[in-house]
Amino acid sequence: MSFLSTLLQQSAPVGQWPGIASVISNGFLEIKQIWFNQSVISMDFGLLADKQKRARVVNDTLGGAAALAITAYQISCATDMIIKNKYVEKSQANDFVDLLCGRVCGVEPKEFQKYVRRYEEVRGDNSTQRFRLGVDVAGYVINAEPPMILSLQISELSQVLTTRSRLVTAKAFGDSREVHRLGSALKEILSSRHRSQVRYS
Repeated sequence: MSFLSTLLQQSAPVGQWPGIASVISNGFLEIKQIWFNQSVISMDFGLLADKQKRARVVNDTLGGAAALAITAYQISCATDMIIKNKYVEKSQANDFVDLLCGRVCGVEPKEFQKYVRRYEEVRGDNSTQRFRLGVDVAGYVINAEPPMILSLQISELSQVLTTRSRLVTAKAFGDSREVHRLGSALKEILSSRHRSQVRYS
Protein backbone atom coordinates (compact mmCIF):
# COMPACT_ATOMS: atom_id res chain seq x y z
CA MET A 1 0.00 0.00 0.00
CA SER A 2 1.45 3.37 -0.99
CA PHE A 3 1.70 6.33 1.38
CA LEU A 4 -1.13 8.08 -0.48
CA SER A 5 -3.42 5.05 -0.30
CA THR A 6 -2.69 4.73 3.41
CA LEU A 7 -3.80 8.32 3.91
CA LEU A 8 -6.99 7.63 1.98
CA GLN A 9 -7.73 4.33 3.74
CA GLN A 10 -11.23 4.31 5.16
CA SER A 11 -12.06 3.18 8.67
CA ALA A 12 -13.71 -0.24 8.73
CA PRO A 13 -17.51 0.05 8.69
CA VAL A 14 -19.48 -1.58 11.51
CA GLY A 15 -20.81 -4.29 9.17
CA GLN A 16 -17.26 -5.63 8.71
CA TRP A 17 -16.43 -5.75 12.41
CA PRO A 18 -17.58 -9.33 13.18
CA GLY A 19 -15.45 -10.79 10.39
CA ILE A 20 -12.41 -8.71 11.34
CA ALA A 21 -12.81 -9.63 15.02
CA SER A 22 -12.97 -13.34 14.11
CA VAL A 23 -9.76 -13.11 12.07
CA ILE A 24 -7.96 -11.37 14.93
CA SER A 25 -9.33 -13.80 17.52
CA ASN A 26 -8.21 -16.86 15.52
CA GLY A 27 -4.78 -15.34 14.93
CA PHE A 28 -4.37 -14.49 18.60
CA LEU A 29 -5.20 -18.05 19.63
CA GLU A 30 -2.50 -19.55 17.43
CA ILE A 31 0.12 -16.97 18.43
CA LYS A 32 -0.70 -17.33 22.12
CA GLN A 33 -0.23 -21.10 22.13
CA ILE A 34 3.08 -21.01 20.26
CA TRP A 35 4.50 -18.19 22.38
CA PHE A 36 3.47 -19.84 25.65
CA ASN A 37 5.14 -23.13 24.63
CA GLN A 38 8.35 -21.28 23.75
CA SER A 39 8.22 -19.43 27.06
CA VAL A 40 7.88 -22.68 29.02
CA ILE A 41 10.88 -24.17 27.21
CA SER A 42 12.91 -21.05 27.91
CA MET A 43 11.94 -21.07 31.58
CA ASP A 44 12.74 -24.77 31.88
CA PHE A 45 16.27 -24.16 30.60
CA GLY A 46 16.64 -21.21 32.96
CA LEU A 47 15.49 -23.23 35.93
CA LEU A 48 17.89 -26.05 35.08
CA ALA A 49 20.71 -23.53 35.37
CA ASP A 50 19.47 -22.48 38.82
CA LYS A 51 21.55 -24.61 41.16
CA GLN A 52 19.38 -23.69 44.15
CA LYS A 53 16.29 -25.09 42.37
CA ARG A 54 13.91 -22.79 44.20
CA ALA A 55 11.30 -23.16 41.47
CA ARG A 56 10.23 -25.67 38.85
CA VAL A 57 7.83 -25.92 35.93
CA VAL A 58 4.45 -27.08 37.23
CA ASN A 59 2.03 -25.96 34.50
CA ASP A 60 3.30 -26.54 30.97
CA THR A 61 -0.13 -26.51 29.31
CA LEU A 62 -1.69 -23.17 28.47
CA GLY A 63 -4.74 -22.35 30.57
CA GLY A 64 -5.94 -20.45 33.62
CA ALA A 65 -4.25 -17.20 34.53
CA ALA A 66 -1.64 -17.47 31.78
CA ALA A 67 -4.24 -17.76 29.01
CA LEU A 68 -6.20 -14.81 30.42
CA ALA A 69 -3.10 -12.68 30.89
CA ILE A 70 -1.66 -13.34 27.43
CA THR A 71 -5.02 -12.69 25.75
CA ALA A 72 -5.51 -9.45 27.70
CA TYR A 73 -2.01 -8.37 26.69
CA GLN A 74 -2.84 -9.13 23.05
CA ILE A 75 -6.01 -7.03 23.36
CA SER A 76 -3.86 -4.15 24.58
CA CYS A 77 -1.58 -4.56 21.54
CA ALA A 78 -4.59 -4.58 19.21
CA THR A 79 -6.15 -1.55 20.90
CA ASP A 80 -2.95 0.44 20.41
CA MET A 81 -2.92 -0.45 16.71
CA ILE A 82 -6.59 0.35 16.21
CA ILE A 83 -6.29 3.79 17.82
CA LYS A 84 -2.92 4.70 16.33
CA ASN A 85 -3.84 3.72 12.77
CA LYS A 86 -7.53 4.77 12.95
CA TYR A 87 -8.78 1.38 11.80
CA VAL A 88 -12.22 2.34 13.12
CA GLU A 89 -13.73 5.74 13.85
CA LYS A 90 -12.27 7.19 17.06
CA SER A 91 -15.70 7.41 18.67
CA GLN A 92 -16.27 3.70 17.93
CA ALA A 93 -12.90 2.29 18.98
CA ASN A 94 -14.14 1.14 22.40
CA ASP A 95 -17.13 -0.58 20.79
CA PHE A 96 -14.88 -2.58 18.47
CA VAL A 97 -12.55 -3.54 21.33
CA ASP A 98 -15.57 -4.68 23.36
CA LEU A 99 -16.63 -6.88 20.43
CA LEU A 100 -13.13 -8.30 20.17
CA CYS A 101 -13.00 -8.98 23.91
CA GLY A 102 -16.26 -10.88 23.60
CA ARG A 103 -14.69 -13.10 20.95
CA VAL A 104 -11.54 -13.94 22.89
CA CYS A 105 -12.45 -13.97 26.59
CA GLY A 106 -13.96 -17.48 26.69
CA VAL A 107 -16.04 -18.52 29.71
CA GLU A 108 -14.48 -16.21 32.30
CA PRO A 109 -15.39 -12.67 31.23
CA LYS A 110 -15.11 -11.11 34.71
CA GLU A 111 -11.70 -12.63 35.36
CA PHE A 112 -10.58 -11.68 31.86
CA GLN A 113 -11.62 -8.06 32.37
CA LYS A 114 -9.45 -7.96 35.49
CA TYR A 115 -6.41 -8.73 33.35
CA VAL A 116 -7.50 -6.29 30.65
CA ARG A 117 -7.60 -3.52 33.28
CA ARG A 118 -4.22 -4.65 34.62
CA TYR A 119 -2.59 -3.92 31.26
CA GLU A 120 -4.72 -0.96 30.26
CA GLU A 121 -3.92 0.99 33.42
CA VAL A 122 -0.29 1.20 32.29
CA ARG A 123 -1.06 1.89 28.62
CA GLY A 124 1.87 3.67 27.00
CA ASP A 125 4.37 2.20 29.45
CA ASN A 126 5.47 -0.79 27.39
CA SER A 127 8.16 -1.98 29.78
CA THR A 128 5.71 -2.11 32.71
CA GLN A 129 3.14 -3.93 30.58
CA ARG A 130 5.73 -6.50 29.54
CA PHE A 131 6.94 -6.97 33.09
CA ARG A 132 3.38 -7.54 34.33
CA LEU A 133 2.95 -10.14 31.59
CA GLY A 134 6.18 -11.77 32.74
CA VAL A 135 4.97 -11.93 36.34
CA ASP A 136 1.59 -13.37 35.32
CA VAL A 137 2.91 -16.03 32.96
CA ALA A 138 5.93 -17.08 35.03
CA GLY A 139 3.75 -17.29 38.14
CA TYR A 140 1.33 -19.61 36.34
CA VAL A 141 4.10 -21.84 34.99
CA ILE A 142 5.76 -22.42 38.38
CA ASN A 143 2.49 -22.10 40.35
CA ALA A 144 4.09 -19.67 42.79
CA GLU A 145 5.25 -16.09 43.15
CA PRO A 146 7.93 -15.94 40.44
CA PRO A 147 11.48 -14.78 41.11
CA MET A 148 12.35 -11.47 39.45
CA ILE A 149 14.75 -13.18 37.04
CA LEU A 150 11.99 -15.41 35.63
CA SER A 151 9.57 -12.53 35.22
CA LEU A 152 12.21 -10.53 33.37
CA GLN A 153 13.02 -13.53 31.19
CA ILE A 154 9.40 -13.81 30.02
CA SER A 155 9.19 -10.03 29.67
CA GLU A 156 12.10 -10.10 27.23
CA LEU A 157 10.46 -12.85 25.18
CA SER A 158 7.25 -10.81 24.88
CA GLN A 159 8.66 -8.68 22.06
CA VAL A 160 7.80 -11.51 19.66
CA LEU A 161 4.27 -11.82 21.09
CA THR A 162 3.76 -8.06 20.78
CA THR A 163 4.90 -7.86 17.17
CA ARG A 164 2.97 -10.92 16.03
CA SER A 165 -0.22 -9.72 17.74
CA ARG A 166 0.09 -6.33 16.04
CA LEU A 167 0.81 -8.04 12.73
CA VAL A 168 -2.39 -10.10 12.98
CA THR A 169 -4.36 -6.93 13.73
CA ALA A 170 -2.89 -5.04 10.77
CA LYS A 171 -3.60 -7.99 8.42
CA ALA A 172 -7.19 -8.24 9.61
CA PHE A 173 -7.76 -4.59 8.74
CA GLY A 174 -6.00 -4.90 5.37
CA ASP A 175 -3.20 -2.47 6.23
CA SER A 176 -0.49 -3.82 3.90
CA ARG A 177 1.93 -0.98 4.66
CA GLU A 178 1.88 -1.80 8.37
CA VAL A 179 2.00 -5.54 7.66
CA HIS A 180 5.20 -5.02 5.68
CA ARG A 181 6.75 -2.88 8.43
CA LEU A 182 5.88 -5.32 11.21
CA GLY A 183 6.95 -8.31 9.14
CA SER A 184 10.39 -6.78 8.69
CA ALA A 185 10.58 -5.94 12.41
CA LEU A 186 9.65 -9.53 13.33
CA LYS A 187 12.37 -10.96 11.08
CA GLU A 188 14.92 -8.71 12.76
CA ILE A 189 13.76 -9.72 16.25
CA LEU A 190 13.93 -13.43 15.42
CA SER A 191 17.29 -13.03 13.72
CA SER A 192 18.68 -11.16 16.73
CA ARG A 193 17.43 -13.88 19.11
CA HIS A 194 19.01 -16.56 16.93
CA ARG A 195 22.36 -14.76 16.95
CA SER A 196 22.21 -14.49 20.75
CA GLN A 197 21.43 -18.19 21.13
CA VAL A 198 24.32 -19.16 18.86
CA ARG A 199 26.66 -16.84 20.75
CA TYR A 200 25.85 -18.36 24.15
CA SER A 201 25.38 -21.99 23.14
